[in-house]
Amino acid sequence: MNLYYANGGGLGHLTRARAFLHQLGLERETAVLTASEFARDRRVGGDLRIIAIERDLARKKRDYQIFLQNVFAENRFEKVFLDSFPAGLVGEFSHFDFGKAELFYLARLLRWKNYAKFLKSGSPRFKKTFVLEELEKEHRDFVRKHSDEKIDLKLIYSDQTTPEDEKLVRRIIAEKSPFWLIVHAGEKRETLELLRFAGEMREVERAAVDLVVICPRTIPLENGFDLYPASRLFPFAERIFTACGFNAAEQTREFRGKHFFLPFERRYDDQFERARRLRTEAATALSLQTRP
Repeated sequence: MNLYYANGGGLGHLTRARAFLHQLGLERETAVLTASEFARDRRVGGDLRIIAIERDLARKKRDYQIFLQNVFAENRFEKVFLDSFPAGLVGEFSHFDFGKAELFYLARLLRWKNYAKFLKSGSPRFKKTFVLEELEKEHRDFVRKHSDEKIDLKLIYSDQTTPEDEKLVRRIIAEKSPFWLIVHAGEKRETLELLRFAGEMREVERAAVDLVVICPRTIPLENGFDLYPASRLFPFAERIFTACGFNAAEQTREFRGKHFFLPFERRYDDQFERARRLRTEAATALSLQTRP
């Protein structure tokens, strides 16, 4: 048995976990450790074995480490995949007995100066690091120092839905087209900010379109729906509005020409730097298209 460590309260870690494990053919032999409320949704976790933990447990670091040691003692994992945070969410793996497990790290863009405090007393050594997007220099240096091998990996996400959600997809297409799509799994405040962003753009352009919101949390909106994965609607939306998290940026890559985004403040995920990169990428593509 392997372990994919995806601690975090949101949807992103689980979406990334399933994509990664499917891509490497490890779904059946890997358990996912998570505090996410979405782990109970079979659309998200599928048939993955979930090791659920209390969301507040990480705030008590010593208790958390004892809990993790018990999990490792009971399971004797062969491989451990650490998502995003090389020493764990709060540094719980800076000095940790992994037994004989081989360690792997999935690295994405972080606000490294905010996270590096957890590495001052030490870091695990990784057999291999999968680099999912360009990292800051200090983060790249860390990967070189603490990994035996580095592999650049582009994740492949599935847009497969349940039969019930496929009916919803067809209904939205039939009843709401043409539509602009707002997708967010974060706070209600952020979802409403994205909705205002799209609404203001629609007003300025006097566009005759519906605004369809996909949000896993219930928000009383006329055109609000719970659909997973939302990417099933990407080909049919005239525009797509998201935050600038890792998964959103990756899943909209082939729709970049109609993708609009707002970065939000996060302690570790650098959405503003990712947004800057996406704007640079778009400007470069436009320049190439307009060259004589």
